[in-house]
Amino acid sequence: MNGKLSKDRASFRRLRFGGSHWIAILGTGLLLLLIPLSFAWAAGDGKAAETEKQGAGAAEDPQPANERTQAQEQTEERAQEKRPEPSDVERALAMIGEGRKAIRRIRDFTAVFHKKEYLKKQLPEEVAFMKWRRKPRAVYMKWVGEEKKNQEILWGPEMNGGKIKAHAGGFLKLITVNLDPKGSMAMKDNRHPVTEAGFDHTGKLIERDMQLILKYPGGKSSVKALGEKIEYGAKSYCYEATMDKDAHPEFYARKARICTHMKLKLPNHVQTWDIEDGKMRLIEEYGYENIRVNVGLTDADFDPDNPEYAF
Repeated sequence: MNGKLSKDRASFRRLRFGGSHWIAILGTGLLLLLIPLSFAWAAGDGKAAETEKQGAGAAEDPQPANERTQAQEQTEERAQEKRPEPSDVERALAMIGEGRKAIRRIRDFTAVFHKKEYLKKQLPEEVAFMKWRRKPRAVYMKWVGEEKKNQEILWGPEMNGGKIKAHAGGFLKLITVNLDPKGSMAMKDNRHPVTEAGFDHTGKLIERDMQLILKYPGGKSSVKALGEKIEYGAKSYCYEATMDKDAHPEFYARKARICTHMKLKLPNHVQTWDIEDGKMRLIEEYGYENIRVNVGLTDADFDPDNPEYAF
């Protein structure tokens, strides 16, 4: 019994030794197979490398490719250095393009609107709080400055038969009238009707005149960058345009100073000069202060029965 048990143990030891021995042999064989494959991969030619030194050398091949990439980058940088700087008019047109996109994204906005115009005489500055909505289109304004204080107007093409609902300030606020937006009463002391309120009309006029400057090169028309300014409390970029209206009457005015809100990309201060009553004058100045875009205005903001209004 004991002799048989000793034989079984000896057989077990041989089996255990033999099993681990085979595992070691198989592992060594696999390692020998993988080493040349890894060398061949590093060399990139699909063949086994002859020595570890050759494999290591092949693995360093990407370095020249990096050097070539750096050379290409240096060439591109030199090309950019030689590229001419955009002209002031091209820079202005780029800003106008950004402004056009920003205007299209506006669903509604609120702002404090500043207006100063010349119309047969120099008119006093007017300041009004404005609400504007694109769809359905509507405009509400309440005068908050000294001129026409507490006057209110409300207009939309689909409201009140397309007429302006309005009342004056002071004791006259008790009388509400309905006016033709382009009639004489509504246009009194105004160069533009309420139908042109907002950024859309202003943006189109600015872009049209910039395009005309490009259309008529070599003349007296030009654009000059004025750089960064603070306009109505907002960081803005301004430029000045001179238009040869004598040669090309289609220009809107003879001179303009235009500032764009650098964050919102909207024209927030626009001044235009032209000859009226025999003299070069500042005929229009419009500004937007504390602009808030896409605030979610509702029908209540354009309802004459709104308890905050005095219609």
